[in-house]
Amino acid sequence: MPHAFFLPAAKRDLFQIADFIEQENPGRGLSFADEIEAACQLWATIPQAGRERGDIAEGLRSFPHGSYIVFYRAGETGITIVRILHGMRDLKPLL
Repeated sequence: MPHAFFLPAAKRDLFQIADFIEQENPGRGLSFADEIEAACQLWATIPQAGRERGDIAEGLRSFPHGSYIVFYRAGETGITIVRILHGMRDLKPLL
């Protein structure tokens, strides 16, 4: 079964997103992080469905989740999550 593997930077992003949301809405940060993880597991089953992001890096793909963009690379056993970033950030320097 395909799975989503999170690189250390993506794990940090997920924790930072949860912490940021928790400050304004206690309890929602963790549930939002859970939603992102669940979405990543779903996308692992259809890895080529995400948007190609060759404009940023070769082989990079993405899909949105709320105001965030999940960047990943497709592989034979699923996807590798590279970063999870807010869509309003300057993305190229971060990837």
